[in-house]
Amino acid sequence: MKRKIIQINKDACVGCGVCADTCHQSTIEIVDGKAVVMHEAACDGIGNCLPVCPVGAISFSEKDIIEDQVVTDDTTVTVSVL
Repeated sequence: MKRKIIQINKDACVGCGVCADTCHQSTIEIVDGKAVVMHEAACDGIGNCLPVCPVGAISFSEKDIIEDQVVTDDTTVTVSVL
């Protein structure tokens, strides 16, 4: 199964932080003056960050995900791993 997540071109990124402020999943953080996807699995793939980037440094990529089920206390949880 494939999943859409964002990808940041570090060479193009100017570190303005608008993408990080826009991301409601807190997936993007500014590290050493550049935007970085810190939590790929949390990226919802909606892409609210794409149109706000003033230099077009953000794009989508597709990654394979592996789903696994974890059973704890009679509750089954599906976990997605990129």
